[in-house]
Amino acid sequence: MSFGIPHVIIVGFPSSTSALPTATASLAGSRAQCVSSSRSRALTIRERPAYEAAVSARQRQTTEAFKQSYARRAGIEGTLSQGVRIGDLRRTRYIGLPKTRLLHLLIATALNMVRIAAWLTEAPLAQTRTPPFVALGKAAACY
Repeated sequence: MSFGIPHVIIVGFPSSTSALPTATASLAGSRAQCVSSSRSRALTIRERPAYEAAVSARQRQTTEAFKQSYARRAGIEGTLSQGVRIGDLRRTRYIGLPKTRLLHLLIATALNMVRIAAWLTEAPLAQTRTPPFVALGKAAACY
């Protein structure tokens, strides 16, 4: 049985992990109060400063200012994604910064040309992809 094993998670906040083995939990009768699964689970408990930082970050994400700034980031991510699809932006074929910069400028030019062509032909914007799990939930809600 392991309770309160201290460790540091990826972001660097200290935390501790507690695990309640299946046999011990079922004997004690407290497993149903802890988890709803029959499999073994571990619970990671953050220290108070890390917990409060996570709570404040979640609250900040619900504000209108955050949504506007995130919409800007989503646009930038979309541009980078399109650059990766058009010109393999994640890898360079050349050694040295001048040639790599030239490649990035050529990919950006190609991206602009593709966007101008789509604008001139009035091509409709792509819809956001619906994840399969969400589509399944929508289909189940109809029944």
